[in-house]
Amino acid sequence: MNTLNPDLIRERVKLASNEEIPLLPNRRKTATEAFNGFIKTAAALSPQKRDALLSMFYGAIAETTFNYFACAHGLRASEGLEKSQSLEQNARVMDELRNGLSHIAHIYGE
Repeated sequence: MNTLNPDLIRERVKLASNEEIPLLPNRRKTATEAFNGFIKTAAALSPQKRDALLSMFYGAIAETTFNYFACAHGLRASEGLEKSQSLEQNARVMDELRNGLSHIAHIYGE
């Protein structure tokens, strides 16, 4: 189980943004190469072992993505509220947050 819940991720983003941003290109390259290598290696396994491994892998990705997806919506809402200059704008920000979280619930509720 992933220990990085959306609130913890949000706090880490606020504290570490300047440290994390320069690492993005290398992390993206590493993650892409590792993902592609993993998929190729898994393809060489027997179908049962391959499918079990891929199911576990995609389950872990789905869990992690859920937390980061929820965090992104929360950060977006926070930024919107910080920039807001009226109750109407606040309401739009909250509607966007509600719609975003509903979208997440729909994806993960299937």
